[in-house]
Amino acid sequence: MSTHSVSVHPDGRTFLVPDNANLREACLREGVRIYYGLGRLANCGGRGRCGTCVVRIQDGQSNLAVPTPRERDRLASFGPGMRLSCQTHIRGPLTFDPRG
Repeated sequence: MSTHSVSVHPDGRTFLVPDNANLREACLREGVRIYYGLGRLANCGGRGRCGTCVVRIQDGQSNLAVPTPRERDRLASFGPGMRLSCQTHIRGPLTFDPRG
């Protein structure tokens, strides 16, 4: 099974994930904070409904699975380079900012 390097910007933390790993689940497992403000308490639990787990992809956008229809609908209100971590599957090296 192949693994991919995931870098968290700006703190410089890096960890490995298996191919097709879910970004939200990997962050929670590695202790990377992805929920801020009320999102820590009021989030959809990874179902792509709320947008509280939005992250900014800085490098490696092409190494991610294409956005799901639910994610595309939710991301319409966010800028370019943003993804919902709960709907994002990693297929190559990635650098992202969890603060969106």
